[in-house]
Amino acid sequence: MIDLLRPLMHHKPMQMLTTAEHRRFLVDDARVRHHDIASECLRHLDLSNELDLRLLDLMTAWQPLSAAQREEMLAFFERSMLLCRISQRADMMLVSARTRSVAGLNSDVASVVSQASHAALYLLPISHIGIIPQMISRALSKKLTGSQVVTRSGADTLLVHRQHAAGPCCSVHLLSYADLSASPLPDTAALVAQVSEAFSCVLCVASSDYGLFKFMVKCADDTMDSCSFGARFQSWALRLGPSRRWVQFRHRGHDAEAFEELSLTDALGKNVHETVAGASVLMRASVFLSICSESRVSLCSHPTLFVLQVTKWRTSLRRKAPSLSATRGVTARPSLSAI
Repeated sequence: MIDLLRPLMHHKPMQMLTTAEHRRFLVDDARVRHHDIASECLRHLDLSNELDLRLLDLMTAWQPLSAAQREEMLAFFERSMLLCRISQRADMMLVSARTRSVAGLNSDVASVVSQASHAALYLLPISHIGIIPQMISRALSKKLTGSQVVTRSGADTLLVHRQHAAGPCCSVHLLSYADLSASPLPDTAALVAQVSEAFSCVLCVASSDYGLFKFMVKCADDTMDSCSFGARFQSWALRLGPSRRWVQFRHRGHDAEAFEELSLTDALGKNVHETVAGASVLMRASVFLSICSESRVSLCSHPTLFVLQVTKWRTSLRRKAPSLSATRGVTARPSLSAI
C-alpha cells in the first residue's frame, strides 16, 4: 500500500523522469522514454495536485493490478480521505495529502477576510485533513453559471476566483475554534458567547463577491451533509445590516435550536437577506426578474435604489396586468445557479 501511495505523494513528481533515484517509480516503456503521456500527467500532478488516472498505467506499483484491483484501492484511498473524486471528471482525482504539503495562503486569506462583505462559519467537532480537499473537489465539480472557477490552495487554506476576472475572490480556510476570537472577522466574541457546545475547529467562508460566496457556501453545506467529518456542526452567517450580528442557521447538536431551520444555502436561495446580509448588501448583487415571455426586464443597482428598465413594452402586456402587478413590491430572489 505504501508503494502505491509513495509516487502519488512525491513532492517533485517530474523527478521521476529526470533522476535515476526516482525513475524506479515508473515502468520502462516507450511512453515513459519519449516523455509524452508521462510528462503531461506528472506535470499536472505537480501543478494541480490532480492525479490523471492514465498515470497509473505507467507506475511500477500500479501496473500489475487489474482494473478491478485498481478501482478497489482507489476507493479505499478515497474513503481514507487521501484521494477525492471530481464529479464530471472521471479521469482525474484530487490527491488530498499533496494539498497539505503546500504552504498555506495565510496572508492572502487574511486580506480577503478583512475586506469581506459576506462571511459564514461552520463550527466542527474535529479538524480533519480532508475538509479543504473536499471543498476543492466540490468547487471543481460544480458549475458557476457564466464563469469558470479557478482554485489555489495550500495547507488549510483555499482561494476561489472567477477565471479571467480581476474582481474579488472567495477564501475558505480552517482555523482553531480557540483562535476564533482573535480572527479578523467582526464580533466573533459575541458569537462565541452564544455557543455552549464544545468545538475544535471552524471552517470559514468569506468574500465580497456575493455569487462566489453563495457558490462556496453550497459546497460547504454539501460537505456538511456528507457527514464525512461527523454529523454535529453549527452554521452561522454574519448579518451586515444596521444591527450587525451573527445568526445561526441549520443546526445539528445538543443545545438550543437554530434561529433558522433552513440551511444557509436554502436561506440565500430564498433571499432571506434581512437575516443574512441586509438589504444594502443585496443591492450590490446581480438580480434576475422575469415578468412574461414577451418582455425583457433589466435591473440596475444604485446605492440607494433599484431602477427597473422595461424594454419592448407592448400594448398586449396591459392585458397581463395581474402578472405584472404580482411582481410589485416582491423581494427579488437571485438563485444560486444564476449568479
